[in-house]
Amino acid sequence: MKNVISFFTFSLFMFALILSNGCGKAESKELEEKEKSEQKIRDPIFYEVSDIIVNPAETMGKRFAITSIAFELKDEKDLEKIKQYDVKLKDIINSTIAQKTIEELTRIGYKDVIKTEIFQTIKKNCKDLQVTNVYITKYFIQ
Repeated sequence: MKNVISFFTFSLFMFALILSNGCGKAESKELEEKEKSEQKIRDPIFYEVSDIIVNPAETMGKRFAITSIAFELKDEKDLEKIKQYDVKLKDIINSTIAQKTIEELTRIGYKDVIKTEIFQTIKKNCKDLQVTNVYITKYFIQ
């Protein structure tokens, strides 16, 4: 009888040991996955071109628009690259806005059209730059 109790106690101990070791592995895998996902989550990286002043189309210089555009970048390397494109970015913004009439610029939702056009023009003309999104941070029409 003593042998049966000892064997039962030993078996129960081994079962508990195996079970706790398996749970530990699952917890450590979850912890590793959580750490990996936290590494993937990063603060966004932005570069802003501020206060571009443009005379919209068909205004004969009597009206103007002031806009600032922020570019969200893929990573830190692109922050250095985008600084080299500063003049080109200003030209893209200026050209895009200058082609629009006051009626277009004041239309509800038209800022999305402008953002899309700027984004597509950058993708076309600045191929080595990884811009992930375009934001209008200032939009004033007088």
